[in-house]
Amino acid sequence: MNATSPIEASVESIARRQLVAPVLLFLTGHRPLAFAAAHVLALAAPVADLLGQRSVMQWAEILSTADGLAHLEAALNTANASKA
Repeated sequence: MNATSPIEASVESIARRQLVAPVLLFLTGHRPLAFAAAHVLALAAPVADLLGQRSVMQWAEILSTADGLAHLEAALNTANASKA
């Protein structure tokens, strides 16, 4: 993933708002739904693109694989550790 990926941008925003722990809890609890959420995002991506939300398909790709979700959690854990 490049430095301007949606993961990096989201983690920066989450860390700035000090919401890393709640987001990690949410991700852990909803891990089984990530694949279904990815497909919903993939269906919504064309409409979202028309409305100016360009990263919806990238999020669909991230959530559709276990590696993408693990990368998101690792980035959040790193952000959480750097705050402590």
